[in-house]
Amino acid sequence: KGVVFTNNEIKEIKGNGDGLLLWARKEPGGIYVNSLLENITIQNNNIHNTRRSGIEAAGEFKNSTISNNYIHDNGFTPEPGTPGAKYGNGIVLFKDHAESDSSVRDHITITGNAISNNTHSGVYLSGSSINNSISSNNIENNKWGIVLDKDPNSSYSPDPNPAKPVDNTTGGNLVNNNTISGNSDIGVYNSFSANINATQNWWGAKNGPSGGVSDPQTGKVASGNGDKISSNVRFDPWSQIPVGFYDKKYSNGTNTLWVNTSTGKFIFSFSGYASQSFCSGTKAIPKIRASLYMTSDKCSEDAKDRINISGNVYGTVKITLTDRGPSFRDMAFRNYTLNPL
Repeated sequence: KGVVFTNNEIKEIKGNGDGLLLWARKEPGGIYVNSLLENITIQNNNIHNTRRSGIEAAGEFKNSTISNNYIHDNGFTPEPGTPGAKYGNGIVLFKDHAESDSSVRDHITITGNAISNNTHSGVYLSGSSINNSISSNNIENNKWGIVLDKDPNSSYSPDPNPAKPVDNTTGGNLVNNNTISGNSDIGVYNSFSANINATQNWWGAKNGPSGGVSDPQTGKVASGNGDKISSNVRFDPWSQIPVGFYDKKYSNGTNTLWVNTSTGKFIFSFSGYASQSFCSGTKAIPKIRASLYMTSDKCSEDAKDRINISGNVYGTVKITLTDRGPSFRDMAFRNYTLNPL
């Protein structure tokens, strides 16, 4: 209880490893009778290039928060004979592998995260996941955006076990005010018989999500150009502008900047340095009638390094990274020009 994981870079975890693994089996009559993860905080971490999942919580997990993390590029070739969906997920919350596990995932808040370019799910919730909130996130360019899955042996499952029964227990889960776009197969998949409230999300298109299914409450058909959704997903009304935590995004195809224009928080993912690929900060406040960025902030990875961001909120943004060595003569500069997406 009460553990905090914050301000870490967790990367390049190979073998069968996760970036962060939390495990609390609840198995009546077994060894692990009352294991519990509670009041856990996971925030402001950069988790990437792990073989399995960025964050994985198996078992009894309650009253916890996963916020303001950058979880990206997880997953690569699995071992022969292992389920492909076991590898390459952003956030996974599910039951323990044991068929007798009776755990729940209850009141978990997932907010303010950028979850992108993972091989399989951006976020995965198994059966007996109740009262959880997925809000104000950017869930982009994964294979599957958000998966709510009652079947531990489905093709979406990261931990199949033929002995585990289907678990249709769910309720109270919310998926609102997120950007869910660019996910190649599906934006939100729900296999539970109960509907999931996924209204007020941006699906990557003004005319809403695709998939041809009807909103179970309003009857509106998902006939837009945005991410695909499954049945049993309430999507109407949807947002017609990008939402999520980061409402502005810029890129040149290789390097990407996300900015929250209300709070000034930003993430810059870049290439070019052998040991560093990530900066974040809180000073990218729009100036001059919300039309310009003017900022100078420290890179989170190294207090000696700085990032300067300037440009038009609705146009080109220029970024200069200053890499300070032992002396002024060792100072190096790297410049990037990004366009709005």
